[in-house]
Amino acid sequence: MATFSSKKYSKTKKEEVAMKPKNEIIVIQLTHWDREWRFPFEKTRLLLVEMMDHLLTTMENNPAYKYFHLDGQTILLDDYCEVRPENKDRIIRLVKAGRLLIGPWYCLPDVNQLMGESIIRNFLWGEKTGRKYGGNMNVGYSPASWGQISQMPQIMNGFGIKSIIFYRGISADQVPGHYYIWEGPDGSELFGVRLGDLARSAFFHLVDRPVVHNRGRGDQTHEWSRGGKPFRICERGSTSVYEFVQPPMGWYPHRLEEAIRELDERELGKWETPFAPGIECNDCTGIFPDTPRIVEEANRLIENDKKMSLGSFPLFVERAMNYLDKNSLIRIKGEMRYPQRAGVWTDLYAGIQATRMPLKYAHRQTEFLLQRVTEPLCTMAWLAGMRYPRWHLDKCWHLLLASQTHDSIGGCGVDAVAEDVMERFRQIKIICHALTDLACKQIIGRIDASNMQPEDILIVVFNTFPCKRDAVVTAEVDTEITKKIRGFNVYTLDNKELTVQMLSREEVLATFNHPHELPLRTRCHRWSFKFFAPDIPP
Repeated sequence: MATFSSKKYSKTKKEEVAMKPKNEIIVIQLTHWDREWRFPFEKTRLLLVEMMDHLLTTMENNPAYKYFHLDGQTILLDDYCEVRPENKDRIIRLVKAGRLLIGPWYCLPDVNQLMGESIIRNFLWGEKTGRKYGGNMNVGYSPASWGQISQMPQIMNGFGIKSIIFYRGISADQVPGHYYIWEGPDGSELFGVRLGDLARSAFFHLVDRPVVHNRGRGDQTHEWSRGGKPFRICERGSTSVYEFVQPPMGWYPHRLEEAIRELDERELGKWETPFAPGIECNDCTGIFPDTPRIVEEANRLIENDKKMSLGSFPLFVERAMNYLDKNSLIRIKGEMRYPQRAGVWTDLYAGIQATRMPLKYAHRQTEFLLQRVTEPLCTMAWLAGMRYPRWHLDKCWHLLLASQTHDSIGGCGVDAVAEDVMERFRQIKIICHALTDLACKQIIGRIDASNMQPEDILIVVFNTFPCKRDAVVTAEVDTEITKKIRGFNVYTLDNKELTVQMLSREEVLATFNHPHELPLRTRCHRWSFKFFAPDIPP
């Protein structure tokens, strides 16, 4: 790893003022891991494996790295252990020791674009996966969704979560301070923490970048003189990025005092508690190699008792809840989708709701098919004696949840990501249609149609909703082409005639799937029609 040494430096008059931050700075280390965004999933997973390998080794070998958060997710661990199954026990040891913090989400979705059941399943999968790796943290860290739904307090409370940290869709216009109580429609409550203008990246931008990279917050220019042995594969177009063989790092301690002052004055000095979180995080970055050193050097400079320390979200939230009088906090209700932008990371990015509309339309179709058709029918068939197809449904849910991560369903990644998401939807539909056929076969086989005549055709209408309802049903019936049928009537099993509207008739070659024979065929007339079906039971 290439390094740079600091240059000679003398303090300015401003910096000769005593170094006395207003609040104790609790440095919270984490990554924000976009499963697929700048790169497709499989390339991002290669980066994940590299990051996790380094993270595990660093935390095991250096106790100065007390805590690290995996972005409130657990799906990252499944993605990693699929490649490195031998490292699962190493992860469990760190999680159980309270040093590696995971969950409570399975992945980080944009909740505004999901049906309610998808949000519940996300937490259920997060809880199940978290147990597998040693247990989830109990703070509802939600950094990615572009706003929050009004029932989030109710949902999180149902999973034992009593606090939330998010920053998109809320600003000082709603919560002038940094702590609040968020009430759900049913009266449930969350202790909320509103982050500052730089949200999850304040420490990274205001301290790490100047002290380690000698760059200001907005400086993203790379000088070739910094080295690092960058390389790029030719003939991959203008989007091909350079990779560093030896990522250039540096150490510029003369910038530390100025950096701490700016962090204190701009982000942390106005918190209601005598301590505030300096969050060290950026997109798809791993553990920062110089953080314990920065903390140690900072505490030499700080001249009051407001020292800097390494902490975690659960410890910070617990300390804040114990310090504050809950009854004195502002109370807010409703969904958190306020468009006011206050800083860099608090932007709602409301336009996300309308990007890549074919993808969003395909998502809703797929979500509805799985949740409102296939899964209920499989449950009905299981009650009728069919073996429950858990593996196949879990496969569908994994594909769906993985596609609901905020950048995936948001449609704000590269084209290859959108193509991968659409392919997952296609695979879900294939499985769902096959399971629907299997479930319907099991249920239909249990229907008593003894009062029907041999020439009668049974039409079965399924209601997968949990309540009785009326519906106009579109149906198709095939009849032998040799029979001169000009029309027909539709009756219920108790012989009540239903209103029918014929739509079309066409000649088709119907195919029959036999488990012990070749595919069989016969020519038919296929009738398409609508009829009104009243009082369909659930």
